[in-house]
Amino acid sequence: MILGTSCQNQKIAELNNRITELEDLNTELTDSLNRYDYLKVISSELIGIPDNTNLVPNQPNKFIFLLPTILKFPEYNVYRITKNGNEEVRELQYENYKESRFEFNFIPKSENDKSFELLAEFDLDSIKVQIPRIIDMTLTE
Repeated sequence: MILGTSCQNQKIAELNNRITELEDLNTELTDSLNRYDYLKVISSELIGIPDNTNLVPNQPNKFIFLLPTILKFPEYNVYRITKNGNEEVRELQYENYKESRFEFNFIPKSENDKSFELLAEFDLDSIKVQIPRIIDMTLTE
């Protein structure tokens, strides 16, 4: 009986060691995948392409935005950034978005309203990565 218990204890110890090894390997692989996503995101640029190169007050102008890559992105949110006095205001445009292309319609309210700011924000586990873009256009009457 003692011999059987001893062998069983040894087998349990070996299995526990193997479980620990596999958990460590899983952590390494997860860290590697997260690092890959992080590097992909921080090396990206948000590019805006307008339908028209000149803005007209009170007329919509559609923009296509691209994060140029053929690789699939992790989920991200897109915000329009505006100012309310000294306070930055975020208006959610796209939530948990995965595609590398999205549209945004900008309607200038006056002849002085010729720019806007968007922010793509990625939550990569414990790291938030932000890709801002300010678009400044020529306004025509």
